[in-house]
Amino acid sequence: MVHAKNCVPVSMDQFNTVLVKRHEPATLIFFSTWCADCKIEIEKIQKLDNQSAFILVGEFDTIERINRNLSKMKTATDCYFDESGEIRKKFGVKVVPTEIELK
Repeated sequence: MVHAKNCVPVSMDQFNTVLVKRHEPATLIFFSTWCADCKIEIEKIQKLDNQSAFILVGEFDTIERINRNLSKMKTATDCYFDESGEIRKKFGVKVVPTEIELK
């Protein structure tokens, strides 16, 4: 069983660095642990993990709760915690789950 990496708190500048270093298309998924629809998105990631690149962005939650839930996942997807809400604002995210395709 492969477990998700812990969600890492990042600033907007740090997140921009992550995006610049990326060499393949990816899907950003903004999520929260309390969101039922987000759980469906996570299930989708588990099925497509080897076929697509996903970047999880934790929102409207605590990093402790997100990491506790990620420890139960069967995916090795990268996860970042948007402490300040800057990432959410940059991408215009108002609700979770929200998917954004990056090329």
